[in-house]
Amino acid sequence: GSNFAGADLSDVLMDRADFTGTNLSGTNLSGVVANGSSFAKAEIEGADFTGALLDRDDQITLCRKAKGETRLSLDCP
Repeated sequence: GSNFAGADLSDVLMDRADFTGTNLSGTNLSGVVANGSSFAKAEIEGADFTGALLDRDDQITLCRKAKGETRLSLDCP
């Protein structure tokens, strides 16, 4: 996978992007539009998903491994 650790990707349109195995640790993903994207096996520790538009299935998958502030930013149940 790729490495976007610490990157500012806020408000980016990333529909159908493949982030499988990507390092998104500490990445600002606030306000992104990521419909149809894949986050399988992505590293998301410290990532900010505030206001991100994600498919429900992606949100559920990300919430399974999200902790702390990342979990809050995903609006996990």
